[in-house]
Amino acid sequence: MNRSNRRQLVAGILDRLIEFSKWPTGLVCLLMLPTTVWASFLLILKIVRPTPEFIAFSLGVVTYVVVARWLERIRIFGTFFSTLEHELTHGLVATLTFHRVLSIRSTWRSGGHITIEGQGNWWITLSPYFLPTVSLLLLPMIVISPWPVRWGVLGLQGVSWAYHVWSTIRETHRHQSDIKKVGWLFAFIFLPTANLVTMMGVLAFASDGIERCRDFLVDCLPWFLLTAAGH
Repeated sequence: MNRSNRRQLVAGILDRLIEFSKWPTGLVCLLMLPTTVWASFLLILKIVRPTPEFIAFSLGVVTYVVVARWLERIRIFGTFFSTLEHELTHGLVATLTFHRVLSIRSTWRSGGHITIEGQGNWWITLSPYFLPTVSLLLLPMIVISPWPVRWGVLGLQGVSWAYHVWSTIRETHRHQSDIKKVGWLFAFIFLPTANLVTMMGVLAFASDGIERCRDFLVDCLPWFLLTAAGH
């Protein structure tokens, strides 16, 4: 068995496991929603203070709202970039689940499309609707950058965070082909919790580091999951 066949075999096994976990994951997300909302509220109360990290992040958010929203009217900054980022997120998760990306297409007018080897799975399909790809890629830079540079990285983090919030709101609707593919009911129960966890997790990390992010994630878990985990 050559490398390509082994990769396809692993991808097929992962697809079946991920598909099997679909509705259990949806149920867990539904049960986590109240605690995740509460944890998000508590997080905001803890981090909204005039620290250099929060100020830099907030300036990035404001910059996106004021400047980047205007730039979106220009096709290369708006439709083309957002479509490309959307398809690259599909591609990233496809690669992580051992699918070979065959092609990615992004256009100004007719949207985008990605072709992968194999059947795929719902992680790949829904990934752009809950994974803030650019924000996640910036997290290591926050850790390794010296302070003058880190301030700028935190500003970029704020821009990317605000961009993901806006693009997710704009792209998530029942007529979206990806939503139809996984089923609107599953998307409805999975995406709210998934988005709160990822977006507020990024906010916690950017504001106060990995410990704050860890505490937030623990606070998101319902009591019965904490008990099962031994907390």
